[in-house]
Amino acid sequence: MNTHLIQLWLAVWCSGYRI
Repeated sequence: MNTHLIQLWLAVWCSGYRI
């Protein structure tokens, strides 16, 4: 599991951008 990727994804989600 890549925590780095998850953190980045969470940051994007918090921004309001859902993929």
